[in-house]
Amino acid sequence: MTLKLVLKPGEPLFIGGAEIRIMSAGNCTVLVEGDAPILRAQYAVDDDEGDAAATRLQRILQRMYLGNDVVAHRDAYMAAVTDLLAAHPEHAALVKQTNKWLAAGDIYKAVRTAHKLSETASRSH
Repeated sequence: MTLKLVLKPGEPLFIGGAEIRIMSAGNCTVLVEGDAPILRAQYAVDDDEGDAAATRLQRILQRMYLGNDVVAHRDAYMAAVTDLLAAHPEHAALVKQTNKWLAAGDIYKAVRTAHKLSETASRSH
């Protein structure tokens, strides 16, 4: 199935381990075919975006998704969840939802839920 994305000038897009940046003067329509993991920049975090527990959790899930390797990041994920819940027990419901998506094998939805978690945690500071 083909995925159709409309990207703004300079907007990055992550496909697997590659970052693609649109350099046109206007919007660009991109058609992507295949099974590679795709992540729009709005759901991605850079390594330099801080080390808050929620951001760290989102970064780990992003690596799981883009690298298509949950097992390699499992220990880091569990440590980040433990740190997050110790600092913000009020986010247990979103963590639980993230865990459900992972258990179901839908890492993309886990990334999106972690993005909500990061936004919620940053507003509560």
